[in-house]
Amino acid sequence: DTDLATPFGRRPVVVGYMGTATHDADLALVLPALTELCARFPGGVRLEIVGVAGRDETRRALADLPVRFVAPAGGEQEYPLFMLWFTTSLRWDIAIAPLCDTPFNRGKSDVKHLDYAALGAPGVYSRVPAYAGTVLHLETGYLADNTVDAWLAGLTRLVEDAPLRRSLALGAARYLHR
Repeated sequence: DTDLATPFGRRPVVVGYMGTATHDADLALVLPALTELCARFPGGVRLEIVGVAGRDETRRALADLPVRFVAPAGGEQEYPLFMLWFTTSLRWDIAIAPLCDTPFNRGKSDVKHLDYAALGAPGVYSRVPAYAGTVLHLETGYLADNTVDAWLAGLTRLVEDAPLRRSLALGAARYLHR
């Protein structure tokens, strides 16, 4: 299904991305795939972004997409309260974690995988060291090479395959609880 039945009617599949305002380059990496995804499923996909888009040029690049920017209240921006807000306020069907392969990013952890698992959202992750060591492809997440085609293939597959979304979310939850 490219849209989901809810008690209040049908709604688009929500693809979310969360991170600090330093992730503009990572978002730019997948922006062409997100643009094509929205074009393939007109009205069937909506984007939600928490943080991330810190530069005006990034927001301009998103302007023609079905995107909603969401943010916690001031006191909820520190991690413990942020996670409470994050897991109780958002309902993402797919979460994304693009990460450019840079020396700095090679030192990052898989914390977004854990955060998205706590949210109950299956994730599409860049196939980089931060995720390749812990995200099990098609078991606890979807690993995509950092190309437009690979990201578009992963996102399209998850938009079209609700049982796979559920399976990945459950696999990620098991990983988180272990």
